[in-house]
Parts: sequence; structure tokens; C-alpha cells
Amino acid sequence: MTFKERMLIALSGGKPDIVPIAPYFWGAEYRWKVVGVEIWELLYGNREMAFIGNDKLQERHPCDWINVHGFGSGWLDDKIVEKIDDRIFFIDKNGVKYEFLKDGHQIVRLDENQDYIPNTGIVSKDIKTKADVDKLWGRPRKPREKTKIEIAKDDWQRRLIDKYGDTVLMTAGGISPFVQACYALGFETSLIMMKENPEVFVYMTDRFFEDSLPHYEWVSACGYDAILIAESWASVDIISPKQYEDFAFPYQKKAIQAAQDQGLKAILYSTGYLMPILPKMCELGADALSIEEGRKGQPMDIGKVREIVGPKQCIFGNFDAENVLLKGNKDDIEREVKRQIDSAGRDGAFIMGTGSPVCDDTDPSSIDQFINFTRQYGVY
Repeated sequence: MTFKERMLIALSGGKPDIVPIAPYFWGAEYRWKVVGVEIWELLYGNREMAFIGNDKLQERHPCDWINVHGFGSGWLDDKIVEKIDDRIFFIDKNGVKYEFLKDGHQIVRLDENQDYIPNTGIVSKDIKTKADVDKLWGRPRKPREKTKIEIAKDDWQRRLIDKYGDTVLMTAGGISPFVQACYALGFETSLIMMKENPEVFVYMTDRFFEDSLPHYEWVSACGYDAILIAESWASVDIISPKQYEDFAFPYQKKAIQAAQDQGLKAILYSTGYLMPILPKMCELGADALSIEEGRKGQPMDIGKVREIVGPKQCIFGNFDAENVLLKGNKDDIEREVKRQIDSAGRDGAFIMGTGSPVCDDTDPSSIDQFINFTRQYGVY
């Protein structure tokens, strides 16, 4: 059975030959070490870094999926790199200086006094009406016209799918329209708007959803099998269950349906404390639910998650990427792999995953042990 077949059976609620494994390697974290370049080179260097970054990781740690991430924006092409002590600076052709901040992987511009110029988004904009939202987009809302999709044969994603797509579940990335609206407004502003101006918040979320539709079409046309829809703020440690039902759930469901309409498997990855809303999340129709390992002060025990969602809803394991994979030893990893499988995966509909992304300083041998123990103890 191929990696891809194994994943597809689990995603359909079935029981493959062994438990599939699909940890989160998120962005450039850890990956840059496998590639053998500095993290800023992977992020902002030549576009070919995108292919290399995904290819090298799968070669080093063969998993049942590739959760594809893009790299190599080309931003560095006309920049001079300057290293001073442990700091990295970039200077463009006009003499403008930037610094790469290792904490957060941001690039910030420096003023003439070498102080940071804050990166600003749209949080400072005063959004009170639907017309304000339209101004933000720079155009009025109108019926969408389906665009023609053309994908070059040498596109790095197309080449990656050509190499692995027959045997590995190729998974693209997406984002929930709800959290897109929250990110755009900022944390406090979004919470206030949900309470005081819900119609405008919903209108803004609608616009983000409409703008996401071409992405699902492109992902399908490129040849992907699945899409991971990330959701960050739709948990009851941030919003109430009622707010979840009113503002987040409808757009999670729309996003999942839009992906499935394009023939994609839809995986929802949601962080935070979800236990009170898990029954509602089972109504989303997601091919799989993936949850955090309990980073917001409340436990997210995978066995209890299984009890709530039932035997046929596919779920990802929430193996602790920090306290076990990063900080634990071989015995800890083995013990947690067995616990996850025994409590949530013995009847299938289960994919071994990490509750949060693999940490930057994780020992490669620990990842190997995680994969190997899953293959060993996950036999059905």
C-alpha cells in the first residue's frame, strides 16, 4: 500500500494497513537545516528554494503526506547581505537597510538612526461600515467571474507533484476566512467588532471567503489531493461557543465545501481549546479534524477527542511537538506514540500527527523515532 492510499483510506474513515503519519513541518522551521541553508535564504532567496525545501524534507523524513509550503520569494535578489556579530542585515540598491529578526523571522526596515520602522497592516484603518470594507479591497463587491487557470510545466509545485503525487498525499495550504478577518483587523478590534458590529464583521469575512475561491480552484488544477485549512482563533479560550457558531463555523463549513467541490480532501487544523465545540465541529463535513495538543492551559486528550467525534470521523493525532518530540527521549516518544494509537487510532480513521509544528531545534533522530514507532505500533 502506498503512502497516498494509506492516507486516503484513513481520511475516508477506514482502516489501512498501518496508521499513516503526517507531522506538521510548518514553514521554514527545522526545514532550513535539512536543506542546508540559512533560514533567511530559504525564505527570501531564489524561487527554486520552494521545490528544494519540500523535496529535501521528504527525502530526509519520508511521511505519508507532503504538506507543501512555498519559499524563495526572490526578495534577496538585489540585496547586499551584511552579517554583524549574530545579526543579519540586507541593503537594497537605494541604500535602504533592513534587519532579519530571528525571533519571528520578520524583515524590518531601519530608519536613519538604525531604529526599527514598525511593519503596519490594516489594523489602524477605521472600519465601521460595509463601504469601509469595500474601500479596503479597493473595489466594490460584485459577482465573481471564474478565471482561466494556466499552470506552467516548470512550476515548482507542478514538478513536486509530478515527482511524488502518485505515492504521497500532496497537500496544499489554506486559511479559514474567519481568522483571515481576525488577522486583518487585529485581535482586540476583531473581538469588539463581533460584539458591537457583527454585520460588518460578517461582510468582511464573506469577502475573504469569496477571494479564497480561486485558490481552491488553482490547488485542484495543479494536481493536489488535499488542502489543510488553518484556523487559529476559533477556540473557546478566545471566543464563546455561541460566537463560534455565529462567526467561525459557517465559514469553516463554506471553506471545507469549496475545497471538496474541487475534488480535494479538506483537513481543518484548529488550535486552542475545542472540547466544548467539538460536537458542532463534527457537523462541518471535514475529511479530517486536526487539533492542537493543549497549549492554551486546557488539555486536549486525544482519547477524549475520539470519544466525542465518534469512530468514523478521521482525526489527526496531537503528538506533543515540544514536550515530547523536542524535549523528550526515545522512551518518551515510544510511550506517547503507543498512547495516541491505543486511545484514538485502533479502529482506523486516524492519522498520526503533531499537535503543533515540529520545533526548530528538534533532533532529526527524534523525528526518525517518531516515524518508526508509528510504523511499528500502528500495524492493524
